[in-house]
Parts: sequence; C-alpha cells; structure tokens
Amino acid sequence: MNLIIWIDSSLKASIFGLLYLDLLSIVFLFLFLIVLYWSRRNFYEELKYRTEHPEKGFEERLNLAQTNTNRAYEAAYNALLDYSRLNNNELVEQLANQQEFINTWIHEIKVPISALQLLNESVATNIPETKSAQITEEISRIDHLVEQVLYYSRLENFSNDYIIAKYSLKEIVKDVAIENMTYILNKQISFNILGTDSTILTDEKWLKFILNQLLSNAIKYTPEGGKVEFTIRTTPQEVTLSLTDNGIGIPKADLSRVFEQGFTGSNGRKQNTKSTGLGLYLASKMAKKLAHKLTLQSTEYVGTTVTLSIPHLGFYNDHDDTNNITL
Repeated sequence: MNLIIWIDSSLKASIFGLLYLDLLSIVFLFLFLIVLYWSRRNFYEELKYRTEHPEKGFEERLNLAQTNTNRAYEAAYNALLDYSRLNNNELVEQLANQQEFINTWIHEIKVPISALQLLNESVATNIPETKSAQITEEISRIDHLVEQVLYYSRLENFSNDYIIAKYSLKEIVKDVAIENMTYILNKQISFNILGTDSTILTDEKWLKFILNQLLSNAIKYTPEGGKVEFTIRTTPQEVTLSLTDNGIGIPKADLSRVFEQGFTGSNGRKQNTKSTGLGLYLASKMAKKLAHKLTLQSTEYVGTTVTLSIPHLGFYNDHDDTNNITL
C-alpha cells in the first residue's frame, strides 16, 4: 500500500504520512489479534485441558466453537466421544452379565461340591483311609479354586462387599488353620501359631481369604513332614503376621514377579504342584484394598516367609489408642 501511494502522482503523501498510516494499521492489526485471541481462547484452552487430562474428556461434550473451522473440529470430537460412550456402555453391560453369570455358576457349583463332601463322609468307612483322604483333599482343592474365581470376580467391586471392624488376629488365623487342617494332617506338616494376640481393624471375610491363599501355598510347596508357622508381632505402628515354611522356596529370578497376575514361576509349573498364578495376585490386591501390605522373602530349597503388615487404625473419635490413625 505504501508503494502504490508513493508512485501514484495524484496522491501526494510525504514519508511521514506513510509512516503514520503504517502505525495506525499496526495498531488496528494488534487490536484485531487481541479480539481474535480472546474469542477463541476458551475453545483452545479446553482442548489443551482435555489433552492433558484424557479421563476428563469423557465427562461432557465439547460446545465452545465460534468459527466454522472450530465447529468442524468440535463435531468430529463429539462424534468420537459419543461412539466411545456407546462402546463403553456396551462393554459395561457385557461385564455385568458376565459377573452375574459367574456368581450364579459359583453358587450352583458349590451345591455338588457340598454333596460330594457329604458322600465322601458317608462312605469313608467303606474305603481305605488314604483314598478317603485323597478324595477329601481334591474336593478341598476344587472348593479353593472356586473361591478364587468368586473373589477374583468381586475384586473390582470390593467397596460394595466389605465391613471394617475390630477382630482378634489369632482367632482369624485359627479359623483359617481349621479350614486347612485336613490338608495339613494329610501331609503330616508341623503347624504352629506364635506370638501374642492383637486386635486389628480389618474385614474378616477378605482377610481370611488372603490367609487361605497364603497358607494353601505354603502347604502346597512344603514337603511331607515339613514345618509351617504363623508369627504375630506388634509394634507401635503396626501388627505383622508372618507365615514361614521350610518348603522348596522360590528362585531368585522369580521373586520380583510373584504378585503378578497369572505368574506361576518355575515351581508352579511342576507336575505335582500345578498353580493358577492367581493366589498371590489376589492376596496382594486385596491386602492393598484393606490398607494392608504384603511382602515376600524366599530362598530356594530353604523356605519362604510371607509377611502381612496391618497398620494400627481407628474409627473416628475412637480415643482408646492415641497412636491410632482415624479412617
């Protein structure tokens, strides 16, 4: 524009006039850019926020576009959002149906398991004692595997199925030991509960399941005539329950993966000790949900120690223990 005005003989403009015109143009351009920025700022900031927080992007549709270009972006985004929501709803419905089927199947399968237990007891006097013990052991294993499936299916809905209360830790351990007593006696394993009892805050049902997984593993991998013992220790910060056995132990290369889902390790693949790889995984997950901590130490061909750490917790306004942490 400066060049046209300068070379046009009919327009008499000085160099200072042209510079003044340029200054005004720059001012108006700057004002235009400011208005343009403020008019589109919300749209781009929302896109940036949703990019940095993908989980928030599913909460609501985008509705901030003011230009045709942005409306096209917005329409594409909302179409993908609607499609994702539809797929997610279908997936949730499928998972709910699977959950219902699994729960129904588990309750149905427990009926023939109970019937088998009763039949075995009724004919126990007519068959050799070793055979009856083997049948009892196999039925217990089936029941144990069914329990694994049940608790695995409930893992994501944990918050709907637990009650925190005060319990005697030693009494819970005794109940778990009684449930596994047949298995312990069949392998002639020496079993002990050491240490002084302590009152803990937990969910009895879920904690018993955790201990059942740990104890069944210890018995499974301990040879006949071996030793398994629980030890209770209490400190000002927590109560620890250690389960120690003198079994085959775990190879050092497998230790870092023992709590992974489906990991069986080299010992778990042996013919006489087949493993699902779910026991320690479920125990670890449930321990975390109960605010407990599960750790494991093992030496191959020496034994394994699994420790469950339970912090001292207290209900709101519970002043019985000044060291308690309120939930």
